[in-house]
Amino acid sequence: MLQISTGIKGLDRILCGGFIAGSSVLIEGSPGCGKTTLGVQIIVEGILSGEPGMILTFEQFPEQIYRDAARFGWDLRAMEQENRLRVICTSPQVISDQLLQPSGPIYQLIERLGIKRILIDSFTHFQRITVEETSLRELMFSMINSLKRMGLTVIFTKEISLKGVAGFEEYLVDTIITLSYQETPTEGRRRLIEVLKSRGHEHLPGKHGFRFASDGLQVFPRQAPVLPEFQLFQGVLKTGIEGLDDLLGNGIPLGSNVLLCGPAGVGKTTLSLQTINNVLQDSSRKAILFLHEESPEHIFERAESYGWNFRELAAKGQLIVSYEDFARVDIEEYLYRFNELMQTHSPSIVVVDTLPTLMHTVSHDLRLVTEKIARLTRIIKYHGCNSFLISPSLYGSNQIGRFGVEESLCDGVIILGTESIQGSRKRYIEVYKLRNQKHVTGRYRMEITEEGIRIFYVK
Repeated sequence: MLQISTGIKGLDRILCGGFIAGSSVLIEGSPGCGKTTLGVQIIVEGILSGEPGMILTFEQFPEQIYRDAARFGWDLRAMEQENRLRVICTSPQVISDQLLQPSGPIYQLIERLGIKRILIDSFTHFQRITVEETSLRELMFSMINSLKRMGLTVIFTKEISLKGVAGFEEYLVDTIITLSYQETPTEGRRRLIEVLKSRGHEHLPGKHGFRFASDGLQVFPRQAPVLPEFQLFQGVLKTGIEGLDDLLGNGIPLGSNVLLCGPAGVGKTTLSLQTINNVLQDSSRKAILFLHEESPEHIFERAESYGWNFRELAAKGQLIVSYEDFARVDIEEYLYRFNELMQTHSPSIVVVDTLPTLMHTVSHDLRLVTEKIARLTRIIKYHGCNSFLISPSLYGSNQIGRFGVEESLCDGVIILGTESIQGSRKRYIEVYKLRNQKHVTGRYRMEITEEGIRIFYVK
């Protein structure tokens, strides 16, 4: 069984490699959801990988298709001039007649150009030939088989039935891809893609996010890495903060996700930045800082106030700073890109500042929050990395983290806070939890000095 790439990395991942060569594919969805764009992109990506393509359309003139494709950087005219593509606007009757006759002009054109992928836009228009289902089914069955005998991968688009009842065409094709919208309380409509069927090979079930980018559709699979059973990394990562490593039992166990929590202004971000600076004194290590509130420039200036040269670390490629305004975060896309960055850079430590802002778009549903944080921590652990996940707590709240679930999903919890001593408010730090490590319990005095965090603990 030969699988061919769609050319869309996220979609290939959902399809567990791509389409089976010479199969039939149905892309269905409501008007405006991106069916034609996806179909054209698969044709274009095929051409770029050496597989000439053909687009047959019944309602758009070639000029419209050229114009729409140009928005994504696809020069279909140039591809036609190079004999790697043909765009034909005709009628369903002409197509059905010619494709069923080996001597027809379209059939001969397919052979002459060595066409490997063909897009027919759309399946729905064949109902103009006949509305009698048995006759239409026989026609489509014969056409699909004729194209497959020629070795073509056949892609149809279809407007989805409002009745939600499967049409006969869904039984004829090998693969069904559905595009849809989802209303959300915070984001408006989200675009979703789902593989309903993939005859002959596996696929990732469920609905996955996608969006239109400057170069076409980008798909973001909902998949958390599968962790090896009983995975346990040997060794610790030292924070380099005097007193803190002693409280932690010599450092943080490798592969641990640690929750940094406490109210605003107690030093959570400062502690994480100081740890990054200390870890990166080893030039072989890298760190990624994910920001959702403060800008990278603000963080660089804050680090400089303590004498930490984050600009230099970033210039050397040791520190990667990823900033995305929390109000614009799509959590599915975020988790996909998060994993990609982890694969690319293999950091020793990552910091997410902050967890509640990252979860902003799903904060209305605790189940979704729990699922997304669980996937985030699993991705980090899969890559054998350490993390600080910052979760500001509210004054007067009995919850450790903002949502009350973070502490159970993380390997460690460090609480930073303040308490009144003789009329003066003092900072403290407490290692509340740390799996697989014997640590020191209790609260200890902490200060934020000109050189960073200072902890008052003596063995």
